[in-house]
Amino acid sequence: MEHYGWEVTVTDSGIVEDTNGRLWITTQNGLSVYDPKLQAFTNYSQYDGLISPHFYWNSAIKDAAGTIYLGSEAGLIEMIANNTETHYHGHLTFTKLMVDNQEAIAQSEYLKEDISVAKTIYLKEGHRSFSIDFSALDFGYEMQGVYSYRLKGFDNNWEVLKPGQHSVRYSALPAGNYTFEVKYKSVQTGEAGGSACY
Repeated sequence: MEHYGWEVTVTDSGIVEDTNGRLWITTQNGLSVYDPKLQAFTNYSQYDGLISPHFYWNSAIKDAAGTIYLGSEAGLIEMIANNTETHYHGHLTFTKLMVDNQEAIAQSEYLKEDISVAKTIYLKEGHRSFSIDFSALDFGYEMQGVYSYRLKGFDNNWEVLKPGQHSVRYSALPAGNYTFEVKYKSVQTGEAGGSACY
């Protein structure tokens, strides 16, 4: 059993599993969907189109076709199984490079172009640390997405960041040529949002 820093009790929630294995959890404060594959939550409110953020006790059920019904104070909400109308439309890009705690800008010794379009980062052995920020430009849902990254030539395994994290820091790398890669997966849609690399 894993603990995620919050508690849901059967007395104030409805929980139902969809056809993709995600848990839909209704509460008095909105709707949460837990994806066990990503180990991440997506939270929905009226800003996302819910007719009410307040749900009745034990207010979630799934029919034989996989359609989920959620009972809110403002009426019944129908979630159609495998709804494909929502897609990730963001664009993964690098947004900031810091070298030895100083921001690197275009036309500097580190970058010939702006970080968002540059293909190469130039670092010397004396540069002790650098960090790179990135964004999926998935406006409204980026904090609920999951990034994975790796630095090929140093660590070839993909590392998954926690939802909401969008930067990586390295220090004391040995001299060499490396390729930094990052991928984004939208928790809202479950779709991969592409990748970017240097």
